[in-house]
Amino acid sequence: MGIATSYGVNMAKLVANAGGQLQQLPEVSYVGGKLRVFNETVVYAGQASGASIAVARLPVPFVLQHIQLLADTSSGSATIALGNAGAGNSAIYAAAAAFTALNTPTLIGLAAKCGVLITSGVDSQGIALGPNAPGQGGGNYEDIILTTGAAALPGAGNLKLAFFYTID
Repeated sequence: MGIATSYGVNMAKLVANAGGQLQQLPEVSYVGGKLRVFNETVVYAGQASGASIAVARLPVPFVLQHIQLLADTSSGSATIALGNAGAGNSAIYAAAAAFTALNTPTLIGLAAKCGVLITSGVDSQGIALGPNAPGQGGGNYEDIILTTGAAALPGAGNLKLAFFYTID
């Protein structure tokens, strides 16, 4: 068995903890954090293209692991994107795409946000939040918004979303 010649970011911190050097530990949300999930169901009701639907509230700071989609009805030509209500952020978690896989759990997410520590949030009205910011609940959280595009959603059916994240 060969000896490792390089290390990932978090392993490098751990193996450097030798010889009297100042100890470094990975952020607990990356290594050892509790895996949690926020489940939501969007009932298709012909929502128009451009509609915004709040689908998750995650406590900040967190590390998004992935998003799972499961539908009993195809979105057809309608696209869905996942982001927040901040300016220009409508697709920061998942790019706009039609979701046509039926009864098949599908993992999605953008590399720019999955596996990355999210340290600040925006509520569903676009208000930036901090630990002492007034807002819905008065806390620090990120509201995730589903935005429709290209066409209206179907008139009936369900889209289930599960947001898996680590936090401690």
